Amino acid sequence: MLYLLLGFCLIGSIICIKDHHFLPLSVWIPLGIVAAYFLWKKLALISQENADEAKVVDRLKAFYLQKLSDEGSDKINSDSMKGELSLTDAEFEAVDAKARRATLDSILKGSIVNDMLSPDDYDNVLLSAKRMGVDLSFDKTTNAYLDRALLYWQIQNGDLPLMEVGLALHHGEACHFRSACQWMERRIVPRVLTDEEREREGVSEVMEEVIVEMDRGDLFITSDRIIFMGALGNANIINQDILALVPYPDGIQLEMNSGKGPILLCSDPDIALRILARLIGV
Repeated sequence: MLYLLLGFCLIGSIICIKDHHFLPLSVWIPLGIVAAYFLWKKLALISQENADEAKVVDRLKAFYLQKLSDEGSDKINSDSMKGELSLTDAEFEAVDAKARRATLDSILKGSIVNDMLSPDDYDNVLLSAKRMGVDLSFDKTTNAYLDRALLYWQIQNGDLPLMEVGLALHHGEACHFRSACQWMERRIVPRVLTDEEREREGVSEVMEEVIVEMDRGDLFITSDRIIFMGALGNANIINQDILALVPYPDGIQLEMNSGKGPILLCSDPDIALRILARLIGV
């Protein structure tokens, strides 16, 4: 009814414009009021239906969480809830699918702490999906996020990832990270002032700190040290000589016993930072 009325108003407007005459306002105003009323009623009905559905989803979600708290691996049967909710088969199937997915999303969200997901918690997510009959499929972005969360947990709590590299490592030394790298250092350099700055400051130049690229090459983080193999030279930094790590958007600055160390720009600084933090105990 609403759409027929709106269509009538639109067609009437087009005809009037085409024929260069308009119906009086006394006709169009009542039609507009009626159309607005039916539109409001339709929106109110949709809003109420969504609210009712949300309540049903919450009830089913609570049901699934209760069943999942029981030990076992049997598939959960929700037929008993169908009778309680007084829904048709089609209605129940639609709302049940939403509830099962919402339950699984809630479990997964609660399992990720500080961007980390333990293998045991992930196995519990897989088992929960199986018991509820949910097809556990994610898009590429979500899968990459879960892989990252599992790796973060492993770096902090499990065995650090191992990499085979063609380097002469010490006995018992293992490489955990490798990346292309820019070796940057802070330098104090003079800066010539503009005429306006010279007049205001009374000097022709000032000293300022800048970050300068010193070399480019490959970075290796091992269980004992940081190895940098550059185009101009190589460097070794013993892990025990690192006091703190300062994260950068695209790298890490090392705080050394002797003062500020280099800034190492690499391809995956977040992973490098977490591995180094584990190795030096910060």
